[in-house]
Amino acid sequence: MLLEELSFLQENHFCHKEVLTWEQMPLQDEPFVQAWEEYINDIPHKGVLKALKERLVQLNFPVQEGMSSSVHYLLATRKGFNPNEMKTASGTKLEKESELKVYLCQTLAGRIPVIETNSRKDFETLVRVFSYRNEPVAIPASMGACLIKGYNNWDRVNQYKQKCKGNFNFEELKAQKDLYQDKFLILSSSEYSGVPAKMLGLADEDWRRLSMIIRREHEATHYCTLRFFGSAKNHLLDEFIAD
Repeated sequence: MLLEELSFLQENHFCHKEVLTWEQMPLQDEPFVQAWEEYINDIPHKGVLKALKERLVQLNFPVQEGMSSSVHYLLATRKGFNPNEMKTASGTKLEKESELKVYLCQTLAGRIPVIETNSRKDFETLVRVFSYRNEPVAIPASMGACLIKGYNNWDRVNQYKQKCKGNFNFEELKAQKDLYQDKFLILSSSEYSGVPAKMLGLADEDWRRLSMIIRREHEATHYCTLRFFGSAKNHLLDEFIAD
């Protein structure tokens, strides 16, 4: 019985070919970090949501049933069309926009962007925007963090086009995913795994603060396994390691 319960430990998707030493850590930032530094620098002048909306095209669309298959959404997210003149691009609505934060979190695998919110509703909205193509899917109450990976960033594509000028080749770009694909975290301050503060004998505010730290470190571990060992899955072994 015990062997059956621990069988998940054998489902190992990690690649151990190039195990790094402590002296090689932290790794250098991935290329997308430079772009996010620009986004963060825009925040004091534009506000968080506007600064991100100008760069991350999905935030130009509301969370709405059928949005992922709408013509304008597909043109913007798959073809890189500017959504500014699109009728359906009415923008993502957040409950507590002023409490939204964006920063870079240092990990052993390099820095990774973090979008943090104190609003549970806004967290669910952001997860729907970036993980479920703006569709109003149900988000589990126990979920309080999300690692977005393989995000096609059209802002970076456009910047690359400008650098190439007349020599831009889309097929060459597609073969170099590090030039346009991002990874980032979405975090909420709700109780970790839905565990109430009273159960731990903590004040609500203290438990929320600690929950944010636990989530950030948990997701940072997923990012580390992704960079170090090539895998970060919604899998029991991965969650066991991250916890």
